[in-house]
Order: sequence, then C-alpha cells, then structure tokens
Amino acid sequence: MKPYALFPRTPGLFSSLNVQKNMLQDKVRNRAFKEAIFRNVKKGDVVIDLGTGTGILAIWAAQAGARKVYAIEETDVADVAEAVIKDNGFQDIITVLNANSSEVTLPEPADVLIAELVGHFLFEEGIVEAIAGVREAMLKPGARIIPTAGSVYVAPAELNGEFNEVSFWDSWEDPTLSAVRRIAANSAYVETVSSNAFVAPPSKLFEIDFRTAEIRWLDGDSSFMIARECSLDAIVGWFTLHLDDTAHIDTSPWSAATHWQQCVFPLERRLKLNNGEALRFHMSIQPFTPGSRWSWEISTNASQVAESHEFEITYGTDSRLMKERF
Repeated sequence: MKPYALFPRTPGLFSSLNVQKNMLQDKVRNRAFKEAIFRNVKKGDVVIDLGTGTGILAIWAAQAGARKVYAIEETDVADVAEAVIKDNGFQDIITVLNANSSEVTLPEPADVLIAELVGHFLFEEGIVEAIAGVREAMLKPGARIIPTAGSVYVAPAELNGEFNEVSFWDSWEDPTLSAVRRIAANSAYVETVSSNAFVAPPSKLFEIDFRTAEIRWLDGDSSFMIARECSLDAIVGWFTLHLDDTAHIDTSPWSAATHWQQCVFPLERRLKLNNGEALRFHMSIQPFTPGSRWSWEISTNASQVAESHEFEITYGTDSRLMKERF
C-alpha cells in the first residue's frame, strides 16, 4: 500500500466508504473490539458508541444485551449507520445522533462507553479529549470504557529507498521543487515498516489510561543507543491498545498487520550516526479547540537539536485538504 500523509486531518474523512471498508477489513481490529464488547456489555446496559461509523460496534453492543445504545457520529456516515441499524432490526434499541459528542445531551447516563477513535499514531483523532469529555458529562461513576488504556512506542529507522515521500521533491529538475521538501517533512506518513529498518531498540513514548486521563498537553521523551552505523531517515511509531484486561491490539511491525500500519515521522535530511551514539526524541501534543498541535525534535550526543518539526490537526469544517492521499 502506498504511504499517505497523516496530517492535516481531512474534514469528513470518515464519510468515505473506502475508509470505512478499510477498517472493516481489519480482522485484528474487529475481533478484538467484538470480544471486548461482548465481555463488557451486560444485559440492560446503556451504551455510548462514540464515532459509530457504519454502526457495527453499536449493533454488537445491542446483541450483547444493551437496553439502549446511543451511536454518536459527527460526519454524514451517520446516515449509513442509520440504514445499517434499521436493516438489522435494531432501530428500537440504537439511536444514531449525527453530532459531535460535545454537542450531545443524553436523557440518561451510560454504563459503557465504546470509543473507536483510534488514530494511526493513536492520538490524531482526539481520543483522549473525546473520552475525557464524554466520561465527565455522560457516564455513570465507574462506567466501563473500551478501550481502557494505550501505549505508544517509537524507534529510529533507516528506511533508505523504501520511503521517498520527502526526498522525491529534490528529484524534480525543472522547475525545482526542493522548497516542498520542508513541507513534506512536516507531516507523518502511514506506512508498513519492517523491523529490520530499526537502528536501535524501541522505546515507550506515551502511556494513557482512558479511565482517568484528562485533556492536557502530552510530553514524551525517548532515548536510544544506536546499534549500527546508519543514515537516519525517520522515527517510526506504533501503539498497543488495551480494550479490557483480555483483548489487546498491537500495531508494531512484529505483530499481525492491521489497517493502522505504522507511522513514519521523516527527517528533512538524513542524519549520519555511529554505532554507540546516543539519540534523544522528544514529542509534544498540545490540544486546542478544535484540534491539536504536534511538535517533535531529535538531539544527538552533543545535546544539539538536529531537527525539529511542527504541524497542526484541525477538526473543523475549515480544515484544508493538503496532503491526504488514499
């Protein structure tokens, strides 16, 4: 699959049936969420399915015994969910609400929250902010939340010719497009990366408990000892997701492939590193309304910043389609 840029987020992205199909073809994702739903939704529960998409998770909640399911979806794929729910005979149990969760007031608090707002790098769909808002406003004390927690990992990589989303812009001769290189480097790309590309063991960058996490500025640091001489191309990231105590999803290169693949944060220029050299990676994610501001930098032995990058994700209708490709 051709890599595509992750930022900025496209308004109405999840209205695309191709995007929905991509998720529904992910057997790892579907199996884990179905198992967690049937294990955690009890007979008579009130359930919120946040970001319902085509309504599949809401239907599984109803099948598991929920008395009422509120399926919240801010894009117009809500119309698709409504048709699917009616076609399967669950329209009396599941109510589709075509709105952002911040605009919703429910007639009753919920026992269970299902939130498949899981981005390729876990955070870019605003999962922390969305769950925190719903938890505060719509859930009963002690409500079950699916997923319960997530961890994000990163590793430095030498991708060479396998990834040219940045270097391509130097190859155009007339007129020169090298000015685009910096723009291309200020993004992240969804790609399948081989673990053989890593030049140091991975490190945990973030750990989130969705049952308690608040809307806040996230800061993460990872340190690496370079294991071989290399020309560093990128920092590669992935996540593990704990849906409950039993169901887990791991998007690392060592695990079964998922539609999330891995995330490549490219350097603008390759960085020559020696065996045994130290490398530090720092990332900040600052939430704002509506969206988030991401920045990251890498530093070498001398504690000098080798490169720094910054980009924003905006979720409103004024977002610009700039680099998204499917």
